[in-house]
Amino acid sequence: MPALSASRTCLVVLGASLAAGSAAGTASAAAALQKRLQEIAVEKQELYNCSIGIAVETGAGLVVSAGNDGSFAWGSVTKLATGAALMQQVAARRISLDTPVAPLIDPLLVREGLGRMHVLFGPRADSITLEHLLAMKSGIPDYDTATPYPPPPTDAFRKDVYAQPAAEWPPARLLNLSYVRKGKLEFEPGAHWAYSSTNFVLAGLLLARLSNATRWDAYGQAA
Repeated sequence: MPALSASRTCLVVLGASLAAGSAAGTASAAAALQKRLQEIAVEKQELYNCSIGIAVETGAGLVVSAGNDGSFAWGSVTKLATGAALMQQVAARRISLDTPVAPLIDPLLVREGLGRMHVLFGPRADSITLEHLLAMKSGIPDYDTATPYPPPPTDAFRKDVYAQPAAEWPPARLLNLSYVRKGKLEFEPGAHWAYSSTNFVLAGLLLARLSNATRWDAYGQAA
């Protein structure tokens, strides 16, 4: 999990194109655009009391950005990339939605000193499929216990995160939380729906395994 800053953060991503022209003309236009974007970023971050980042990618592949150097907590936005990457694996026939994931994920869990999925979540965890993970139907407990309203969050996980804003939360640390590795599921896989970010921690491990990585942090996310 990325470091969280004390201030609020906003991210603005825009698409635009610069008129084709000489290299000097393009550089001049890019400099003018960057100057204007920086003015907008400063104005809006003062207005909304948050960090603003603006990025424009042109049709020619030129990227112009502005804003401060604040950290952005992507949070659940990463689920979009993880889910899409796994569906690419499905399209390539390297895995199917009804494939049980435990045999693939277990070796990475064991290397992290956690034990196999059935140790963490009980014997029925061996029947959890890729579809169960992606559709939030696995029954695996959620590591993110957030109850954000009314603010500020006061639950156990968010309290720890905000108390340690620079701390990293790798998969082993999240999966080893006492209210996650309970030795049982919340419900039978496929029987119900319940939002659980732990599903996507495991989905990330699955991606690493499908790429033949021996550790979760050896997975090339750019691929």
